[in-house]
Amino acid sequence: MFNKLLSFLDPTIEPVENPSKPWLQRKRFYSLLPYEAYEESSGLFYNKGATGFVLRVHPLVGASLKDQGELAEFFRQNDLLPEGSSLQVLFVASPRVGPLLDYWTHARKEGIYRHLAENRRDFFIKKALGEVPYGVFDYYLLFSVTFPGIISNNPVSKETLMRARTSLENSLKHMGLFTYRLTAKQLLQELSNLLNISGSVQNELAPYSEEDSISKQVLHPHRGFVEKGDGSGVLTQGGKVMCKTYCLKVLLTYGLFT
Repeated sequence: MFNKLLSFLDPTIEPVENPSKPWLQRKRFYSLLPYEAYEESSGLFYNKGATGFVLRVHPLVGASLKDQGELAEFFRQNDLLPEGSSLQVLFVASPRVGPLLDYWTHARKEGIYRHLAENRRDFFIKKALGEVPYGVFDYYLLFSVTFPGIISNNPVSKETLMRARTSLENSLKHMGLFTYRLTAKQLLQELSNLLNISGSVQNELAPYSEEDSISKQVLHPHRGFVEKGDGSGVLTQGGKVMCKTYCLKVLLTYGLFT
């Protein structure tokens, strides 16, 4: 198209390489993320080559043998996790404690109690930002379970995946863990908070649109991604490196940590 335009303006001009071609060929960050669409009726996500769900779980401080047995019972149910299934657990320590502290502060009555609460909130915010020793974080777990393939038109596999979700929720509930299912908007908020590094204790703005892929809505427009030759890359903002990504070169063998 670029050369056709030049030829139209001046037929004597030799064809040249489009100067914007290298930029257009750069890998976009959203291409690294699998999230595509969300089905509200079932609460399932349809990803690139997989279908699944995400649970947000409050962590447990210490676990008994009974707790371990609850999880072991879930994994014993072979019919719930067919071959090729994936279960990933991400432990998050988020400094975005602003909404929690604001909620706690505004629950106090006006006057001296609200004033004392505001002072304590400001102190905890300083700890979350690293301005005071011993940081404050919001600790939680993200459970992600996927089945291989897009199973929107397979009622049997779809029902199995939903039963696996209920079974996992019940196992965690019996351990005393509070869980809730993430919707597309909530997952987008989680991803935006994790990947749009800003040094803020408040949530990132994450408007969700059903008309577009979830992956394309995660990274803010003023943030960029530069891929390196070895498969790793860096997230940037205004030319400043905000985060580095890494590519695993050597697979860990089973039993390495046993």
